[in-house]
Amino acid sequence: MPLTSISPGFLEERTASYTELEGSGFEFYAHNNFNGYITRFEVTETINLFAGLDDLPFDLDLYLGPINGDTGDPFITIANDTEILNSSTHLYDNPEQLFLQLKPGEYWLGIQYNRGITPTEEQLKTPFKWSLDTITFDENTTLSNDPLLPEQWHLFNSGFRAAISVGSTQTTIVDEPIAAPNADIAAPEGWKLANDASDIIIAIIDQGIDTTHPDLITNLWTNPGEVAGNGIDDDGNDYEDDIHGWNFVDDSPNLIANQKAQHGTNVAGIVAAQGNNNLGVSGVAWNAQLMSLDTFAGQGTFEGTPDVEAIYYAVDNGAKVINMSLGGNIKQSPDEYLTSLSSDAHQAAFQYAYDNDVFIAIAAGNQAYESANRNKWNNVGDLDISATSPALFSKLFGNIASVVASNALNRKSSFSNYGSDGTISAPGGDFNNIILGAGDTQLIYGSTPATQILSTMPVGTGIVEDNYGYMAGTSQA
Repeated sequence: MPLTSISPGFLEERTASYTELEGSGFEFYAHNNFNGYITRFEVTETINLFAGLDDLPFDLDLYLGPINGDTGDPFITIANDTEILNSSTHLYDNPEQLFLQLKPGEYWLGIQYNRGITPTEEQLKTPFKWSLDTITFDENTTLSNDPLLPEQWHLFNSGFRAAISVGSTQTTIVDEPIAAPNADIAAPEGWKLANDASDIIIAIIDQGIDTTHPDLITNLWTNPGEVAGNGIDDDGNDYEDDIHGWNFVDDSPNLIANQKAQHGTNVAGIVAAQGNNNLGVSGVAWNAQLMSLDTFAGQGTFEGTPDVEAIYYAVDNGAKVINMSLGGNIKQSPDEYLTSLSSDAHQAAFQYAYDNDVFIAIAAGNQAYESANRNKWNNVGDLDISATSPALFSKLFGNIASVVASNALNRKSSFSNYGSDGTISAPGGDFNNIILGAGDTQLIYGSTPATQILSTMPVGTGIVEDNYGYMAGTSQA
């Protein structure tokens, strides 16, 4: 019989040959790009579902999609194509497995063979295994109870649709996915292994952090040797009243806890907004010690090298991780630029961090727009051709990662610098999303905040519950 209901704690494993599928709960269905067997099922509460095919005698593929509630049709046609929520289509007889978080509704699971082959009669009659499993994910992951976690696709991306703004027209797109399932950092799997970094000091070299934010306030680094507000350098580190960090532009403990700290507060929340506190968003680490090192003082740029001083401060005051969301472009190749350095303050500071076993993540830059090529120079965003400092110091130091950005569709973010000199890619969101194609010749771009990164914002300045909002960039990555 067709499967009628799947809920948490469900496990179905069966063995059948391709020719026997119709007798084991499947029906033959042919439409557009699908020509095979499907089984229908209903989800009554949100589930985390694995579906799999094993011991395959030939090349079979696995698909999962919604049922059209109005017509009962397993497919919703889009530009003469079918809508698939997720699929597994490995070559040859390799096992197939897909994962999806499904909300209540009706769905179909489909099995078809590669149209490029002609299976033998023996292969068609050879049994294989298929399974549906809502137990494994829940047993091997941990989710935070933060109410905005479902909107933090960079942590747990189940695939989604959203209202898309095309030009000046607000259009609701319900038939085109703008996020790919599992295009995330696999946070639930990671949190099962570890989610508490409360003994780790993480320095945010950026704008200041709003130290009053309710989702950050318990995760702030507090200088154990300093007494707040007494006007004395109690710990003798040459920084007076540096309770949670320092402002290296104003040379003061003023961390600018207002709207001028949006970028720094957003980045800090991605790192370590308090998780599992039933409030707002979750950080990658549920608990940590965030050190606020302001090198911008509310401005978009800075002069001199306040970030260099911030690196020394971070290392000397116990930070084991430094996140640097800053940089600039130089019209030289990375190797030419690094070779030309006879004495560089950044290089010395990075050497100091390396000698003290401190990891540094640096934004790779956001110059990969055509407009940047016109306004600066060709290939300004190519990390292999054009130097971006200080990210390029990842070529010299093994403790530095130059981080480029990916989007919710698991592609390079439209703005992100790129190239083999990037150390790693991580979700940084996007402003421009390909949403429709016209005869495969014209791409239409739309924008929605939902494909950016949701995190903390200075209190009262956010667009989500006043204290949260969206940003995108290699800083967020």
